Amino acid sequence: MKKVISAAAVLLFFAGVGFAELNVKIGVDVLGNIKGDGYNPDVKVGSTLSGEYLYTLLGAVGLGAGFEYLYSRPIDEGANLEFTFLPIYATAKVKVPIVGVYAKANAGFNTIIASDFSGDKKGGFFVSGALGWEILAGLFTEISYGSYGFSIGGNDYEYRKIGLSVGYSFKLI
Repeated sequence: MKKVISAAAVLLFFAGVGFAELNVKIGVDVLGNIKGDGYNPDVKVGSTLSGEYLYTLLGAVGLGAGFEYLYSRPIDEGANLEFTFLPIYATAKVKVPIVGVYAKANAGFNTIIASDFSGDKKGGFFVSGALGWEILAGLFTEISYGSYGFSIGGNDYEYRKIGLSVGYSFKLI
């Protein structure tokens, strides 16, 4: 009985790894602003590095986890303020297999890791959605909308952005 259970566990492990993918992407955030507490400045263009691990279920649906690192970006009001975020999230991806088009939703927690803002800083809820296209074997592009909650000095704010990215998907065997 132990051999049967061990063999089943090994098969499940390798089947799971065979249907997993590691996505790495870089992007540029072209439109963004901060909202909250009467404060509504635009944010200058910034760049983002992302990584995701997805486990494929039912062929066209993937579930997993990921992170983004939003490089320091200045606020466009002449106040010389910058901020950096690091959201960690759960992700779900649904794709149309033949065409290579997909939709993705992410939700998690956002950490503000560097900022020129004064006062106590805390992260908050992160949510985003994306539409993507797998161009070639492994190569993909996405357009995304994200909302990053944070708090400074007891006041709640939200950074919203639209981003364009390109990446590569490593199929794990």
